[in-house]
Amino acid sequence: MGDALLYRVSDIFRLSGPDTVLTGRVESGSVRLGDRVVIRSANGVTVGRVIAIEKDRTFLRSASCGDAVVLGVRVASLAPVADGFEKREGFSYCVTSLVIEAPERAWWQFWQPWA
Repeated sequence: MGDALLYRVSDIFRLSGPDTVLTGRVESGSVRLGDRVVIRSANGVTVGRVIAIEKDRTFLRSASCGDAVVLGVRVASLAPVADGFEKREGFSYCVTSLVIEAPERAWWQFWQPWA
């Protein structure tokens, strides 16, 4: 199995509803459409699902280590990781410390309390 996903977020744009656009670089591992991801700041964590991957105005099915891509992530709330960014004008934010990682457990294990 390859390296675990680590995506360093450089900028955030919040869209109306549950969708968030994150720009940054995949530092290790890979990310695919539909992947469940963990967004982590220094003091908080929230989960989301990748709904879009874009590079140079082209939509992709996946991105791997070294790729500078834009991720569309459906996340209920960014409030748990609010210490990782500062709000700017409109719908954009200045990121201070946010990363996206792969969840520690497989998706089906979240539905099994004994896992």
